[in-house]
Amino acid sequence: EVENVSNKGEAKDLIIKSGKLHFIVEVKGKEGMADKYDISNFIANNPNENLIFVVNHYRLDSPDERRAKPRVLSPYSSAAIETIKTALKEKAIKSFHPITTIELVEWVRKKLTPNEVMNELKKVMRTRLGE
Repeated sequence: EVENVSNKGEAKDLIIKSGKLHFIVEVKGKEGMADKYDISNFIANNPNENLIFVVNHYRLDSPDERRAKPRVLSPYSSAAIETIKTALKEKAIKSFHPITTIELVEWVRKKLTPNEVMNELKKVMRTRLGE
């Protein structure tokens, strides 16, 4: 079950519920990478939640251009990653899944099941946060 709350003036775009799972989702288009402000604002407005932050980083470049330069075109700044790690350590949030629109589109193209998506979310979290 997905509820679009982006037009309700809330600090989130979607609420996803699947059985016992409950996620708050923010989708952010950026001309650069997601920064500390983007992340800290999302966390502050959604405490004690399972969060998914989808960044459409370097949105003015084509997806192929972004894939070709993943180290140069990092989706999250180091300060943003540290903000996420601190929030998790301090238990300000339950979980945080920092993904990109490119990853999301690839999961849709592969027609992943909900369980497969959860596995991908966990992989991305471990990779990006070093967890």
